[in-house]
Amino acid sequence: MTHLAKWPTLTIPVGKGMKSMRANGMALGLLLPLTLGSFGCGGGGSSGTDGSGSGGAAGSAGAAGTTGMAGAAGAGGAPGGIQSGVDIDIDSGSLTGEERGGSRAFLGVPFAAPPVGDLRWKPPAPVEPWTGSRDATAVGAACPQPPGLIGSLATNEDCLFLNVWTPKDAPAEPVPVMVWIHGGAFALGSAGEPLYDGQALVEHGDRVVVTINYRLGALGLLAHPALTAESSTGSSGNYWLLDQIAALEWVQRNILAFGGDPDNVTIFGESAGGASVCALMASPLTGGLFHRGISESGLCNSGLFGRALADQEAGGVTAATDLGCGDAATAATCLRGKTDAELVGLFQLTVPPGGLLYAPADGFVSFPFVDGYVLPTPMLDRFTGGDAQSVPLMLGTNGDEARIFHGPETFAQPVTDEAGYREALGRRFAPADVDAIVAEYPIASFASANAALTKVSDDWAFVCTARRTARATAAAGLSTYLYAFEHIRAGATTSDHGSEIALVFGQSTVDPADRALSDAMVGYWTRFAATGDPNGNGAVTWPKYDATGDQHLELVAMIAAGSGRESQKCDFWEGIRPRN
Repeated sequence: MTHLAKWPTLTIPVGKGMKSMRANGMALGLLLPLTLGSFGCGGGGSSGTDGSGSGGAAGSAGAAGTTGMAGAAGAGGAPGGIQSGVDIDIDSGSLTGEERGGSRAFLGVPFAAPPVGDLRWKPPAPVEPWTGSRDATAVGAACPQPPGLIGSLATNEDCLFLNVWTPKDAPAEPVPVMVWIHGGAFALGSAGEPLYDGQALVEHGDRVVVTINYRLGALGLLAHPALTAESSTGSSGNYWLLDQIAALEWVQRNILAFGGDPDNVTIFGESAGGASVCALMASPLTGGLFHRGISESGLCNSGLFGRALADQEAGGVTAATDLGCGDAATAATCLRGKTDAELVGLFQLTVPPGGLLYAPADGFVSFPFVDGYVLPTPMLDRFTGGDAQSVPLMLGTNGDEARIFHGPETFAQPVTDEAGYREALGRRFAPADVDAIVAEYPIASFASANAALTKVSDDWAFVCTARRTARATAAAGLSTYLYAFEHIRAGATTSDHGSEIALVFGQSTVDPADRALSDAMVGYWTRFAATGDPNGNGAVTWPKYDATGDQHLELVAMIAAGSGRESQKCDFWEGIRPRN
């Protein structure tokens, strides 16, 4: 693809060195944080609007789920109920994990068949049962993606794995389950990242933690008329979301064996993972698969995820043509004959001044879109119309979310004057909206044109998007809790996108202030996962959100409740939406 070739190659710092990557304008928009060197970067039960789940008893033999995978052990779990030790039987065979401190870990567990060959760009298929015991002491391969951003983890198209951490001593009764969805722009990342190790979170209290992979980039989001034509649902492209649904179906069938309660499942994630939480809430295919959601920096209702199937298909046709698969009659076969490296190469593009949030929306983009099936209508419509899954929601954003999208050391070619400022905005917003935005955020009020654009991104894409989502869920009667993470970790200068993750996972162990806030956040997150209410245990009270009070919790060294965060700016953004 060459329509962005006029812009320079983007250089991204990775680990101790530098790697050059030319990134699709939207592919990396929700980057994988804390791996880039400088960023720390059928069950269901009863669950009313307060989120308190019941039971956890084993179910009868399950019927086929949304993805077509039969529930061999029933919605309540694998045969035998809660199992102890490091040898566990699940519906597809036996696993041998290992003890790690006060937890047991079962890693690299397949939840679907390898999506390769004829299964590429198909809904996830059932795992082929195995004989003997499968070693489950190492994470599985990450899904194919641009190299260098996940350390030493191997990538492979056979990547539909998950990891489970559970208490060392099997609980007498089922305990809450927390399922983590990693970030990375729907084009990067892995459940096997060390940052997402669940051991510390499990050892903070009785719970089971699961982290999941899902298909990325073109392998997870490519739509094409030929793929749509062969689909029984008349859609193509949102395979990443079907993978996540399949993982949650696996949890329903098997998590009791690990001591987890299938009737008390919380999904949580950051960036693309936070957006995934909202997408799973918005999908009509996920009823009963989870009972609470936590979305960290998710851009859920920013307007970026409203692209129509026809537009995504058009981008897919362009991508296929670039790969030599332009003949409509043979396109599907031709595309399945390409290597995963060739498909990852669709992201070898360049970035315009203003950064990734302001790249052109034409061509193939690796963002969720409205396919008419998994996401039948725009996400915002599902929330405001009361059609989202009726579960409690915790959500929020960080103090300096957009800095990494505009800083020259990371993902941006900075804008340098008002002409560049307007040009960047014009790639994402209508001309009349550009005028209104420049009037609301005049360059004269900031240190530079780039600083003005950074503040626009902070408010439009993050802070005000979170408020919009909170208003929609609260209006629908869902228990909603909004936060603002403003803490600056030891050694950092800002509260960047993703900087809260280590604290959520209980992995901040050196600085006393970091440690204290981490302990508090783990408490809030896990109480919410257990009951749908983050309050208790003597913690500072977190007020439930409503539009009138516009309440949130300030997550800083001295935690306190607040209200009206950027309210005037967010009122302004209610009348403006980006172009997809």
